[in-house]
Amino acid sequence: MASTSQMLPQHLKQIRVLMLNDKENLERTLFRLEQGFELQFRLGPSLQGRRVMVHTNYPLEGQPFDRNNFRVLAWNYPTGREDDSDKFCCLDLQIAGSYQYYFGYGDIECSGRGYIVVDPVLRVGGDNHVLPLDCITIQTYLSKCYNMIHFTPLQTLGESRSCYSLADQLTFNPEFSPEGESYNWEDVGALVEKVRTEWNMLCITDVVYNHTAANSVWIKEHPECGYNLVNSPHLRPAWVLDRAILHLTTRVAEGRYKSKGLPADITNESHLNALRRVLWEDVYPEIKLWEFFQIKVDSSVEQFRTLLQKGTEPDRSKTGGKKGLKIIQDPHYCRYGNTVDMDSALETFVPHSSSPQHIEDCCGWLRQKLNELNEEQHHIIHQHQEQASAANCIVGNIVYERLADHGPKLGPVNRKNPLVTRYFTFPYQDMTLEQELQLLDQPDKTCNFLAYNGWVMGDDPLRNFAEPGSNVYLRRELICWGDSVKLRYGKEPEDCPYLWAHMRKYTEITAKYFHGVRLDNCHSTPLHVAEFMLDVARTLCPNLYVVAELFTGSEEMDNIFATKLGITSLIREAMSAGDSHEEGRLVYRYGGEPVGAFVQPSLRPLMPSIAHAMFLDVTHDNECPIQSGIVAGKLALNKLHQELAAQGFIQVYVDQVDADIVAVTRHCPSTHQSVVSVCRTAFWNPKTHQYGTNVPPMFIPGKIEEVILEARTVERNAGSYTRDDKYINGMLEYTVEIKEHIPLQESTLVKQAGVTSKGRSEFVQEITFQKLTPGSVIAFRVSLDPKAQRLVGVLRYYLSQFSPKYRRGSVAEENSPDALQNPLAQLMSTLTLADLNVLLFRCNSEEQEDGGGCYSIPGWETLKYAGLQGLMSVLADIRPNNDLGHPLCANLRQGDWLIDYVSNRLINREGPLAQVGQWLAAMFTYLKHIPRYLIPCYFDAILVSTYTTALDATLKLMSSFIQNGSSFVRHLALGSVQMCGVGRFPALPPLSTNIEGVPYRLSPITGQKEQCCVSLAAGSLATNEQPLYEVIQEALQRHLEGISFSERNAGSKIDMNMRDEGFNVLAKVDPATGFVSGGNRFNCGTWMDKMGESERARNKGMPATPRALLCVPGKEVFISYSQWNQQLHHSFEAAFWVSGIPNDPNEKHPDLVHKTGIYKDSYGASSSWCDYQLRPNFTIAMVVAPELFTAERAWKALEVAENKLLGPLGMKTLDPDDMVYCGVYDNALDNDNYNLAKGFNYHQGPVSVTQLVSEQTKTALWMSPWKGLPELTNENGQYCPFSCETQAWSLATVLEVLYDL
Repeated sequence: MASTSQMLPQHLKQIRVLMLNDKENLERTLFRLEQGFELQFRLGPSLQGRRVMVHTNYPLEGQPFDRNNFRVLAWNYPTGREDDSDKFCCLDLQIAGSYQYYFGYGDIECSGRGYIVVDPVLRVGGDNHVLPLDCITIQTYLSKCYNMIHFTPLQTLGESRSCYSLADQLTFNPEFSPEGESYNWEDVGALVEKVRTEWNMLCITDVVYNHTAANSVWIKEHPECGYNLVNSPHLRPAWVLDRAILHLTTRVAEGRYKSKGLPADITNESHLNALRRVLWEDVYPEIKLWEFFQIKVDSSVEQFRTLLQKGTEPDRSKTGGKKGLKIIQDPHYCRYGNTVDMDSALETFVPHSSSPQHIEDCCGWLRQKLNELNEEQHHIIHQHQEQASAANCIVGNIVYERLADHGPKLGPVNRKNPLVTRYFTFPYQDMTLEQELQLLDQPDKTCNFLAYNGWVMGDDPLRNFAEPGSNVYLRRELICWGDSVKLRYGKEPEDCPYLWAHMRKYTEITAKYFHGVRLDNCHSTPLHVAEFMLDVARTLCPNLYVVAELFTGSEEMDNIFATKLGITSLIREAMSAGDSHEEGRLVYRYGGEPVGAFVQPSLRPLMPSIAHAMFLDVTHDNECPIQSGIVAGKLALNKLHQELAAQGFIQVYVDQVDADIVAVTRHCPSTHQSVVSVCRTAFWNPKTHQYGTNVPPMFIPGKIEEVILEARTVERNAGSYTRDDKYINGMLEYTVEIKEHIPLQESTLVKQAGVTSKGRSEFVQEITFQKLTPGSVIAFRVSLDPKAQRLVGVLRYYLSQFSPKYRRGSVAEENSPDALQNPLAQLMSTLTLADLNVLLFRCNSEEQEDGGGCYSIPGWETLKYAGLQGLMSVLADIRPNNDLGHPLCANLRQGDWLIDYVSNRLINREGPLAQVGQWLAAMFTYLKHIPRYLIPCYFDAILVSTYTTALDATLKLMSSFIQNGSSFVRHLALGSVQMCGVGRFPALPPLSTNIEGVPYRLSPITGQKEQCCVSLAAGSLATNEQPLYEVIQEALQRHLEGISFSERNAGSKIDMNMRDEGFNVLAKVDPATGFVSGGNRFNCGTWMDKMGESERARNKGMPATPRALLCVPGKEVFISYSQWNQQLHHSFEAAFWVSGIPNDPNEKHPDLVHKTGIYKDSYGASSSWCDYQLRPNFTIAMVVAPELFTAERAWKALEVAENKLLGPLGMKTLDPDDMVYCGVYDNALDNDNYNLAKGFNYHQGPVSVTQLVSEQTKTALWMSPWKGLPELTNENGQYCPFSCETQAWSLATVLEVLYDL
């Protein structure tokens, strides 16, 4: 059976495009997609032209998912040809989860990688209808105002009775079974299914992978599953410290330190100071932790002495001949267990001779060094002990637990309430510290000393704080959970088979009976473990809902967990906000897209996502200050939440009214209904905090249909609060007054409502409040004004001809305006390419010919074009990010100037263009009468529809090569429409009456036939017209005989900077070679020339790249074309190839050769060094006359050019190794530098785009606001402000190559 997405029409199918770029790692970027979406991978400019292979572990249809099983995706070629421009490989996403991709080319296996996360589809009810993620309302206990229940773990609990300290992960807690009953997991599954089908509610539960209860039977039988002193000997020093502190607890409780100022009841700072003294004077000196990291100096020196006496040499395969003493940490962490790497010692300490004295001297040097190293270790341990004693460790814990007002006030120290929580289990009878330390040599005992779990404030969540390299336990930085043992998985199941198998069964039970999981302690759970377990869970429950609460402090770090684990929602807690501003920020950040957001195309780039938020008022970890009396309020809010999400209220606006009041608007972009909730927060106790009495009025645009709900938290006489030991009973003295679905007039919180007009059909209601006390909320249902609602519906009706996404909320109009009677595509079909030039393009100077100009956005800049492309280039940057704060959007909201400009410039023209302008004007008539905040998105929708229709009409007027070509070819072809238009004041002269049968154009001013590009090629501007072949013959003959003249009208009118000599032309063919030679050093003789302009730098009138060639005098020559051709073939490589061979007979100036394997830029220049400059001109000759070149030499020269001249968009005009190279062109610079002033280096390094068809040109073309390719760039493809932004030559040469290919 075909998938849902495969049956969708192409324009409805949601397609996201992920552009792949070389060396781009996106593992910390979250990409969220929905089931049914198509994901396309396309090549960015850095990868085009390479044989890229894309790998993914997303499974083939019908195959199980295996995280380590990657397959190669096949490329699709839409044009039927292997063109990198449009080729893509794709995934049809039908399975929820986290999937990885990577790509490479050639010998590079992985050049970039990333993850995609496919959201699950949740279903409830007997009809299995979909529950959207945004509809979820969750509660940790059962209540019918929710659609998801979060069960804390239902397994057998440990002795602490914490829901998250499980004694047995596989058994159902027997305490849930009444006497005489014995419920099991099947009973739980039946209940969960009943809740789903009958109550439309889903059930999720926690999975706890990071620890198990200390009294778990299985952890005692399999101590290898925890971190003990056998499998983790680096914890031995921390265990010694832990036992010493426990014994200190006993002595303090017995009053032994009372004389030192440390009583059992620690109540003030002096007691804490006494504790610090006891730690430093009694505890630390007794346990000597530094000895675990030191060397036994005497035995090490003796071993070294023996080696020296034997004449032992160091193993240089290990030392590499480098000096430096290496110390080997004892893997068992015994006292003085560290050893010396004797090879490094022998390499470092070398005696002057083998005499006993010299050997003894050398041993003395080693002893001194070892003593220094031992002292360093002593200092390091001293620092660790300082941290352990610090305010946030031992002493800090005591302050919180015994002194702080917000702490538990544990009272005197005793065994039940020790100084600090123990870090390790100790399953043996009491004994002295000395006896306990002797157990370190008994592995059968130390394997049972297991490290407790906990969390480390500010730690790296990707680091396992119990692994080697971490000193968390030694420095007492762990906030310890003394009821739970941290589990040690290792890197793979083989490292701890029992633990992986046990937790796999636990996962399978959970996934079999629940719809989702909450990953407890997710930020401390090893990622590879969570990945494995969730893969197991998704095999049983493909649409598994995964939620987690992360405490990483960074969205980027959150993304690592979200992408690798496929987390569906991250918990965000309202009570974590410190004030209303932070609360509003959380809503704005995670609530949805902004009100008035742009309509996005179905096919669009895949943009980074924000992790979906499950926004809770309070999590189960924290106690809600008010519980009783507010269930009715929760019920109303949850119903509203579900309704808004189900009906598409996906847009959000947050208004911080004042310090305590926040207004949140939820908006539906298709019906344009809104719900505005005004909340007066109560972050401070009203009994102790003075709240303001003046509540500012609210201005709500539109028509208020009803008050959905209003609620106030009020105090009542219900006695003082008494905590219930069995139940969360809340503060009974508070309750909620609530009204639902009432007219505005019946509101208790609204004092007065008035209607004001803000513009055409945009009405605003001013609301004055009363009794909006702290802890109050009122929610209004708001519609557009009826007239505006009808007009936006009509606008959507006419837009639906372009996309069915506008059908919802559309309203057909009985009497359509004449301008809208015909579809826009029909109007566009009558346009010519010249008309389309006006519609789409025309720069400022072109538009000024008609008395207009491009539109200038106040406070920003002038659009590049007067036509649609000018706006589309700007909107293309605004739309994907919904940048509604852009000056263009502000201009649209403020007035109709731009709207009128777009239509009026077309209406003022005759014919089909005027009809298109009238169509736009008619659409804009509706647009002008909707609320201003909606105008940017609908203006964009109208323009996108018009623009895409115009592009379709343009392509239909072009050749099959363009119509069937890639998107790159079509973009290039648009350059012809961009560059070719009808001007009011053309520069071309009238067409000669002597020329017949050639194309022409009629002057709109005089009505006469005028020359155009084709007629120029067919005839001549001279008065004595000749056929083209005669012109060619005469030109060649004249050059062969020699020409010498001064240009007509020579002087400043032609070139204001050229000297008189520069206008003199002298050229002749050298009879010995057949090459044309001539010119002088003041000529600008080729395209690669720049006339100097700076008087200050004294380069005025001097060409930067002169082409003056020594002119050989000769007599009148008669030669056939074939003879001339043979002569050129014979002479070319001998004259131009720079071989680098010593004494090459063809090389006249070997002293000037600085690059070999190249072709000279010229031959016989008056300045001989110019011949040897490496420039890209020879590549043009290769294209025009490849027969002149030897293939082997040509490839070698091209390789040199690629290495030295190739840039991102074209070819450098000069070798970077050349002494006059400068890659930055600045025509405004005027200084004393001869080579740079006034842009003298125009062809001395900047990159010429016309020289190369580069893959990067595609990106440059698509990203250009001009939709063209520039004349040149500065070095390394950097933008050059003095370059022509879009050049016909640049576009045409690229298009020509693609056509030839």
